[in-house]
Amino acid sequence: MLYSSWNQMEPMIPKAVNAFSEYHAVLSEEKRNELSEKLENRRERITQGRRGFWRFSDEEPTAEEINGKIADRLDLTPEQETEMLPLTEKLLIEREEIQQVRLSIIDEVIVQLNNESADTTRLESNLRSGWDAIHQRIPLAAETIASVHAILTEEQRAEIVEKMERRKDRREKRRQRRWHHWY
Repeated sequence: MLYSSWNQMEPMIPKAVNAFSEYHAVLSEEKRNELSEKLENRRERITQGRRGFWRFSDEEPTAEEINGKIADRLDLTPEQETEMLPLTEKLLIEREEIQQVRLSIIDEVIVQLNNESADTTRLESNLRSGWDAIHQRIPLAAETIASVHAILTEEQRAEIVEKMERRKDRREKRRQRRWHHWY
């Protein structure tokens, strides 16, 4: 399932690059600079990471802290919490590597926006290398999902599904608010 959904995206890379090139061609230099600035701000927010209002440190949360939050929210037993920690550590490392891929793509788009014309070959190459880095992580994601599934009870899994559905709904609502003026 994960491979099939990722494979559906591969043919979209050239389409995305061409759409970006066409968009770039019609933007004025002022608008390109404005968009570049917005992306630089977005990049800054990504590098800062998520920080709750209770966090006064510039340090990222550790796997133990994240695991503790998961344990509290799902009411894990001490045994479950111990079993989850190696998975949390593995995913935290992968999250950082995927973040680097995202930043690389954002950096490339910023460079392209600051150029007079879009270099479609370079942009496509950057997107493909980022895509390949994510594609290589599919087996780890599937393995981790299976491991978490085996650790959690049916009620805990149902709670995660409910939270994921709420998050998906919020993301869709944000997307609709953000892009409503384009339609």
